[in-house]
Amino acid sequence: MDFTESDIVVCLDILEKTLGKKYAKEFESDLINGFNLELKGDDDYSFLKRRIAVLNGKTVAIAGIYRLTKHPLNYMGVDWFSVDPRYQRNGIGKKLMNWMIEEAINNHQEFLFVWATEEAVSFYNQFGFVNSDIELTPRETKILLIKKLSSF
Repeated sequence: MDFTESDIVVCLDILEKTLGKKYAKEFESDLINGFNLELKGDDDYSFLKRRIAVLNGKTVAIAGIYRLTKHPLNYMGVDWFSVDPRYQRNGIGKKLMNWMIEEAINNHQEFLFVWATEEAVSFYNQFGFVNSDIELTPRETKILLIKKLSSF
């Protein structure tokens, strides 16, 4: 389902459970600002699309893809991808990742990248993401993984 403003609170809870409370304000600000693609500053979005996964009427995951105006034209990034820990290893993350890959291809992107945590690297590797040392900003984590999309 498409992500709406009414999903912010539950998605913040999911993100805090998986990435930690210290980032709560950043999550909240970014999720709210994501509804206005005419943001001010260096990190202006040129594209942003988010989805949620709902299971038995309950939101259990959030995922998105984005492009910032400063990114190379053929790169799209994974945005706030998180599955509630109680629902992980049930195929939800896989379905959302497949949606993000398809969306990037449909938007004529050559590469999909993600700023990953160490715990998530093996998940992304399953989809063909590999370590990269290219320079992309803003730098979100120490680990940058990139997938070359198959349609290119």
